[in-house]
Amino acid sequence: MKRLKARIALARLHVGWWWHCRQWTKKSRRLQELMDARDNRFSEMTVKLERLQAIVDNIDQLRKDEGNTILIPCDNPDWDGPACFVEVTSNWTGWQPRRFTGDTLSEAIANAISQQALR
Repeated sequence: MKRLKARIALARLHVGWWWHCRQWTKKSRRLQELMDARDNRFSEMTVKLERLQAIVDNIDQLRKDEGNTILIPCDNPDWDGPACFVEVTSNWTGWQPRRFTGDTLSEAIANAISQQALR
């Protein structure tokens, strides 16, 4: 009888350990999924911040000389042409406002910078 009780106790211990390990594995998997999701979101935010920094650097390049101005109005997606534009007034535009268009703000600013480089 003592042997039977010992075997039952050992079986309960084994089942309890197995159940505990299984629960820990489930929690571990979920934790890993959450950490992967966090890492993916962090990577996406890093890419967005790099794009934003590039836009700011390009704007600074357009307005670095004294007296230069750059006008960035809101997008107009209803218009048939490009949705974005910037107007630059500088010595390389003859101090006259000159409009540069693009489908995105980045593209419009890039068009202005490429024209500035040609002058």
